[in-house]
Amino acid sequence: FDRSSQRAIILLSRLNFGLSKQYLAAPLRFVFEEYLRDTKYQLVHAGGLQNGDQVTLFIGPSGQGKSTTVAAGLLAGLTFLGDDYLIIVETRGAFHGFPLYASLKSSYHLGDTEPVLHKAAHCSDTLKNIFYLKSKNTFVFQSKALINHLVVPVITKQQGTTLINLDTFRVLQALLPSSLLQSHIINQSRAVRLRCLIQSARCYQMNVGRELKAIGDTIRSLGNVEFST
Repeated sequence: FDRSSQRAIILLSRLNFGLSKQYLAAPLRFVFEEYLRDTKYQLVHAGGLQNGDQVTLFIGPSGQGKSTTVAAGLLAGLTFLGDDYLIIVETRGAFHGFPLYASLKSSYHLGDTEPVLHKAAHCSDTLKNIFYLKSKNTFVFQSKALINHLVVPVITKQQGTTLINLDTFRVLQALLPSSLLQSHIINQSRAVRLRCLIQSARCYQMNVGRELKAIGDTIRSLGNVEFST
């Protein structure tokens, strides 16, 4: 990536056309990270759903349940903001989130969302399929919304889905490794921005059960009730 010309060169080998789910779902991610390096915007490793004027980010390492949780929220009628990566920006102490990719990784049957999604590809390295938001729904990508909640999903074998309050340290453990330490751009301003994001939101652990409807209902309940610690 050349900063002076704002141009990037991407090299793909014909031997590597069996692209991984990470690339199919978030193409050119490193280019976007470099482009945003010295701006007030930051790419974070998180899924996102919008419910009215509230946004919930789902954070944690790959394979922990972000995609499953976002898919359940989409089926419940919540607004899709991202499956694996989205952009945050701070304005006067408040954080807003808005999507960069219109992709969703899911192993679930998503027939109920046919007007919104179309199946794009099956990845050779995963049992999940990649779906993309249809072009007529791209109006979703024109607005920013306030981030109110940070949720660390944990997949369980229970039927229902429950929430517990989470302390700042455990949220840092879930967010920093993949959104900062594993990024090729590590600087103090990015770390401070993530710390301020955590301090500005309410933080929970979501014990994700097997019933998709229960997951969606639990996400909708955020901000309305108090949860146990």
